[in-house]
Amino acid sequence: MYLNRLRIERLRCLQNVDLVPDPALNLLIGGNGAGKTSVLEALHCLSNGRSFRSGGQENLIARGAESFTVFGELTAADGLGHSLGFERQRSGWRGRLDGNDVLTLGEFARSLSVICFEPQSHELISGAGEGRRRLLDLALFHVEPSYLQSWRRFQRALKQRNAALRDRAYARNAEVWELPLAESGETLSAMRSDWCLALEPLIQRSLAQLLPELGEAALRWRRGWDAEQPLQQALAESRERDRELGYTVRGPQRGDLRIEFSEGGGRYELSRGQQKLAALALLLASASAMQGKGGVSPIIALDDLPSELDQEKQAACLRWCTELNAQLWVTGTQMPVGLSEWPRSHAQFHVEQGRVTALL
Repeated sequence: MYLNRLRIERLRCLQNVDLVPDPALNLLIGGNGAGKTSVLEALHCLSNGRSFRSGGQENLIARGAESFTVFGELTAADGLGHSLGFERQRSGWRGRLDGNDVLTLGEFARSLSVICFEPQSHELISGAGEGRRRLLDLALFHVEPSYLQSWRRFQRALKQRNAALRDRAYARNAEVWELPLAESGETLSAMRSDWCLALEPLIQRSLAQLLPELGEAALRWRRGWDAEQPLQQALAESRERDRELGYTVRGPQRGDLRIEFSEGGGRYELSRGQQKLAALALLLASASAMQGKGGVSPIIALDDLPSELDQEKQAACLRWCTELNAQLWVTGTQMPVGLSEWPRSHAQFHVEQGRVTALL
């Protein structure tokens, strides 16, 4: 899939931007604070309704404006064209797909997948498990048609059980929600585990290119409760402790993905630079798995690539993206030196004070 038009209005410093992207590679070059990252944020909003940056999403709205909008024309993997529109107001959001309003972000997000590597991506390795679970969930959302339904069923049961745990008057209701929580949780965890099995050889290959000094890598999935125990039994055993804490301790909401190295230990032994490279390897492997298993070719956005990777690692990353045949968006204050090996077409844009100009 690739975008063949991107229009942005009133998002941060971008007042009125209208781009005709290249299907292969798009370079956004400009000084610090010019608005390059904001273009990638707009891409991300068109994919799932939010920025990859932390903070309230209303902060994306330009100063003095009441809303921002992002519009895109998309060519899907099957060659069919689609139009996407997203508006964020301070009071809510509105999405449109092929001229029709959509009611849920899930319905809106299914049409476009964007994977983004940015300066804070090291937290994907060093941070809490929530970020790694989100990466798995987003991939499965796009490749497994039943995944969203299972995820929603689990979240609904988890919310109800937690509410019952916190309310002494209805504490017995916690037990009522354990069966639906266990059924949906087992399904969710099985899909995550299968996905990690498909992901492991791909991340081993990407890490061999980006972090060869750490030796052979292994991917470990921890499902969030004892591996030999049914979830319903685990929930029953932890019920009293859960009542004391006011939330459910065991289950897929505690699942986590870990990368271990034969020469470098775990995530806490890695330097900041190594954490970034491991995160990039995980993102590229996820994109490859999505393409191989589900036929989904996500758009890949690489923010500030020249300052994040040296020339050798830039070239390795771009070779991987070439194999994926994915549309690529790269930002930087200067032309990435690793692009000397880029074999396909590209477009270049100059970004300055919120204005984006195509260069011939």
